[in-house]
Amino acid sequence: MNLRTALATLLATLPLCAAAQPDQSEISSTLRSLEGTWQGTLEYRDYQSDDRTTIPIRADLEPGALMPTLTRRVEFTDPGRVILSQDIVTITGNTYIEFDPAENTTITYTVDNLRFDDSYDWTLTLTGEALDGGTRSAIQIEQVMEGNTFVVTKRVRPAGAPTAAWQFRNRISLDRTPAAAEDLLGTWQVDLRPSADADPYAVTLEIESIDNGDITGTFYNGSPISDGRVSVSWGVTRFAFTTNDGTGTYHTSGTLRNGTLQGTTHSLGRAFLMEWRGAAAGSDEGSD
Repeated sequence: MNLRTALATLLATLPLCAAAQPDQSEISSTLRSLEGTWQGTLEYRDYQSDDRTTIPIRADLEPGALMPTLTRRVEFTDPGRVILSQDIVTITGNTYIEFDPAENTTITYTVDNLRFDDSYDWTLTLTGEALDGGTRSAIQIEQVMEGNTFVVTKRVRPAGAPTAAWQFRNRISLDRTPAAAEDLLGTWQVDLRPSADADPYAVTLEIESIDNGDITGTFYNGSPISDGRVSVSWGVTRFAFTTNDGTGTYHTSGTLRNGTLQGTTHSLGRAFLMEWRGAAAGSDEGSD
C-alpha cells in the first residue's frame, strides 16, 4: 500500500462529528469529548493482495478554543518508517471540511446520522466522495465513541454506483491514553508578556508536590500557591490555583499538553486577564 495513500486514508477516518444543523454549543461539546492523546491500531485492506494489515497508531486531538474546529496530529508506524501528519477540521452546519495544510487540500463529508447514547457517547455516520486507492469512490465512515474508546470504520464503493455493496477499507481502534498529574511536577518557565508583539517576560512556576489532587508550590515572585488542584479526568492534565500579593488575589488555571503549559491568570485587584504559555525550565519552548 502506498504510504501517501495510507496516510490520506487514515486522516479521512479520524473522528469528527456534527448533527443536522446543530448549534455551536452542541458541536463544541462533542469535539471536546475527543480531546486527548489516543493510541491503538489501524487495520486496512490492501487492494492489490486483499490482505489485511494492522499497524500501530497514535493521535493527539485538540479542539479549538474559539470555534468548532479540531486539530489532529497523527503518527503511525509502517514497516521501516514513522509517518507524521497534521490536519484541521472545521464544522459548518451538517458539513465538515477537512484541511491538510501540507498538501493544501480539502475533503468535504456530509453528516448522515448522529445519535447520542448519553451526554458524551455517540455514533456518527458520514458519507462523501474522495480518491481512494487512486479511484474516485463513494465513502461511508462510521464512528463509535464510548467513554475513553472509539472505533472508526471506513467502507467504500465505486462512485456513481448507489446500489453497489459497501466494502471494508479500514478500521481504527483507539483508547485514550491516561494523563498523569505527576507530569506537572517541577520547574516551569512561564512567559507573561502582555501581548504577542511584546518582549518575553519570563517568570517561574514551581510545582513542588501533588497529593491526592492537591498541588503546592510557588508562582511569579515566589508567591505560595493556595487552593491548588490538578485534574486528569478527561485525559488531559489541567490545574488551577490562587496566589496573593499586596494588590489582591490572582486566579491561575491552565493545561499541560505535549510538554507545554497554556494558561490564564486573572487579577482581581489589578483588573486584568493574561494569557500565557510555558515550558519546562531549560527547554527552548515558551521563551520566544
